[in-house]
Amino acid sequence: MLGQHWAGHPDPGFRPCSVRVSWIERALHVMADLTDDESFSHATGDNQKMWTLGDVFEMFVQLEGRCDYAELHVTPNNHRLHLALPGVLGRATPDSEPLSFEAMRVHPVGFDSSKNRLWRRMSAP
Repeated sequence: MLGQHWAGHPDPGFRPCSVRVSWIERALHVMADLTDDESFSHATGDNQKMWTLGDVFEMFVQLEGRCDYAELHVTPNNHRLHLALPGVLGRATPDSEPLSFEAMRVHPVGFDSSKNRLWRRMSAP
């Protein structure tokens, strides 16, 4: 389910969206249709801290049975962030030191994106 699970309850500005996921040989396809009153991002390139720069669509991808996972972000101006996390909060084990943001970034970004269907303006009520 899509939402803001870290917040306990959705922000009043939270808007609905729909996401479709499909798998073909060697590729996971994610199609998102997001609505927003005014989507924006101050991102100027890939692999920046997108969540601090404006709106972002985030995906978390993990293989079954593994602790490590990929965190993928796409902004309204189609910049991407690709992180490879060893586990929750960037830790390989609960007692290990977390990796730095720089250590988790994947260069070059290992996924493609297109903003053609990702962001659209919220219709006036």
